[in-house]
Amino acid sequence: MTNTKEGIEKRKAYQKEYCRRPDVKKKAREHYHDNKEEISKRRKIVRQKNKDKISERGKKYYQENKEDILKRQNKRYQEKKEEILKQQKEYRQKNPEKVKEIRKRCENKPENKARKKEQSRKYHQKYKKKRDDHVRLRKKTDKDFAIKSRLRHLLRRTFKYYTKTGKIWLASKYGIDYKKIIESLKPFPKDIENYHLDHIKPLCSFTFINEDGSTDLEEIRKAFAPENLQWLTAHENIVKGGRCLN
Repeated sequence: MTNTKEGIEKRKAYQKEYCRRPDVKKKAREHYHDNKEEISKRRKIVRQKNKDKISERGKKYYQENKEDILKRQNKRYQEKKEEILKQQKEYRQKNPEKVKEIRKRCENKPENKARKKEQSRKYHQKYKKKRDDHVRLRKKTDKDFAIKSRLRHLLRRTFKYYTKTGKIWLASKYGIDYKKIIESLKPFPKDIENYHLDHIKPLCSFTFINEDGSTDLEEIRKAFAPENLQWLTAHENIVKGGRCLN
């Protein structure tokens, strides 16, 4: 064969076909098994010497064959899913520091940071829409929940408005004295953004609607009484929970 383009292509095709022969594959496996350590050392030396070249060639090959590579990877993963997951778990357990370092490097890459930020944004948008839809639907069908939601929102806005302007929103319709509530909660935490306003006896334990469908103002006053409110750190409030099954 000559060194012309046609000759080189023929030689490559022959070598590819030759390497696929079962007897050649068997010999290659046996040779690797008998000389594993030596071969690994040589390969490592070659990779270190040609690191940039190999990396560039790998990137180029991946971009040119991206769809086929992903299909092969997905097929292999589906066929050997349990085995792969087991190997990954064992590797993480044996190399916790190395895994931590790899994750840190990946997270610090600009492209990964941007992708993670976008994924987070989409997730929160999706979650917020689902939550808002659920709240809107429940407000239409559950009057008790609607009042509690309205009062929670009003209380949050009252404190937000008060801390900025010193003025207090009124809630005389429900018999709630926000001025007394604010005075009872002073002094406010310096890092107030890290605190939640907590109902000592949870709102869900009160029933704001009477059997005849009217609003129970007495229950509302008890729920929003100054002595039933306290500051808790966000973490403490989340740990406390206070959800009721009703």
